[in-house]
Amino acid sequence: MQIADSAPGTRLTPIQWLICAIAAIGFAFDIYEILMLPLIVRPALLELTGAVPGSPAFQMWVGRLFYIPIRRRLSIFGSTATVLLVQAFALACLPLVRGRMGLAVFVVAFGMGNGAATLVRATGIAELFDPAVYGRIGGMVALFTAVARASGPIAAALAYQKLGGYGAVFWSLAALLATGAATLRFTRSS
Repeated sequence: MQIADSAPGTRLTPIQWLICAIAAIGFAFDIYEILMLPLIVRPALLELTGAVPGSPAFQMWVGRLFYIPIRRRLSIFGSTATVLLVQAFALACLPLVRGRMGLAVFVVAFGMGNGAATLVRATGIAELFDPAVYGRIGGMVALFTAVARASGPIAAALAYQKLGGYGAVFWSLAALLATGAATLRFTRSS
């Protein structure tokens, strides 16, 4: 197969080549940063927090690193919706995972969302309600969270039998999270 000559006037100028070279160098640097991040973040968090990777404390710190930049830019509704979307994305991808790398991506994404969800609950209650009722509302939220976590495996097993597989269960949960995120995203505080 022969490559056709380019039409006249479509050659890149030296300035355009320079722009392409700078963009390629920037792209290569971004790839390097992404590849080096696990080598830097893990020891730093281990040194600073004493949290062992994979532990709930480690996931909470990763969630905080994820949550703080989001919270600075978005309202409590927007940041909660973002956290729910991250968890929805992780759950939707889980049935498609093949191999350890895909499982690691799921664990990191869902762990970030789970760690950030802890912060969203506390900051959301503090921001939306009077300090005098913070304890009562926080207790009610904790009660419903505990009941949901306790009944989750039973509900998932029943859904597995009804839907015929865990893929459908995870996609259903992702759809529920995305629906919650959409609802929150379009909610205005009163």
